[in-house]
Amino acid sequence: MLCKNCGTALEADDNFCENCGQKVEDATPAPTLDPTTLLKHAFLKLEEGRFSDANTLINQILSVDPENSKAYVAQLLAEHKLSEEAMLNDCGTELQENISFKRALRFANTADKEILLNYAENGNKNLLLSKQRTYENAEHFLRTGDYASALLNFSESGDYKDAEERAKQTQHLAQQEEMYLNAEKHLQSGKFKKALHLFTHLGNYKNSQEKVKQLQELSAKEQEAIKRAQQEEVYIIAKNFLQLNEYEKALILFAKLGDYKDAKEKAEELEKYKKQKEKIRAYISLSIFGVFILMMILAFIN
Repeated sequence: MLCKNCGTALEADDNFCENCGQKVEDATPAPTLDPTTLLKHAFLKLEEGRFSDANTLINQILSVDPENSKAYVAQLLAEHKLSEEAMLNDCGTELQENISFKRALRFANTADKEILLNYAENGNKNLLLSKQRTYENAEHFLRTGDYASALLNFSESGDYKDAEERAKQTQHLAQQEEMYLNAEKHLQSGKFKKALHLFTHLGNYKNSQEKVKQLQELSAKEQEAIKRAQQEEVYIIAKNFLQLNEYEKALILFAKLGDYKDAKEKAEELEKYKKQKEKIRAYISLSIFGVFILMMILAFIN
């Protein structure tokens, strides 16, 4: 039934009208067998933007008259949240694919069929223009490097031209840009290994290859500096051994240092000293042995 005060559809167990607060006892039975009156109320609800209420009335109409073309038109408006029929000229969808539109067209008279077909034709034209504008906006955003907006607009362009493929490409570019920004962030914070990894992964994107070369050179210099620091530490230890007369230990360390400072010369000097020391030891050993033999001979003679 309908509220006597405002015409809102009421449920059987309602005590008050949800719209105006009128008591249900003051309500009058809805003319359920008069689809024309219900349809007028439905279109009024659509004008007010009360699409749920309009749908309730439309269902009542179709339950009595399932071939009511105008009721299907109203249902189409409610689905798209449109307040008047002329808005079907630019509703943003292909009407021919909508079940409500198909039924409205099926049960319409000749004049109304022509009107509905015009809505569909105009809607397709406007939809195409809308996709074209959205596609062009996407290209603009792409040129300016706003990949997020470009991706959104290519996606909303639907099947227009190569929008779907461009959307995939833009998504890839967006991912590359995000990776590039992360690489730059790591570079600025001194995390060179992470930056190098990301720039290498980016390949030819922007100046990534140049960044890779710079980081590799920086890494080589950094490694060389570390090597020099380690060599200096070993050199100092070797000199300490030398001062403590730990010649063998000093020789081993100087030999490992190669061309660092005068390590090679010191290693050669220590090597000569080692050989001379060995000769002296050998001479002393031989002399002692000779004395021993001499003593043995003398003892034997006596």
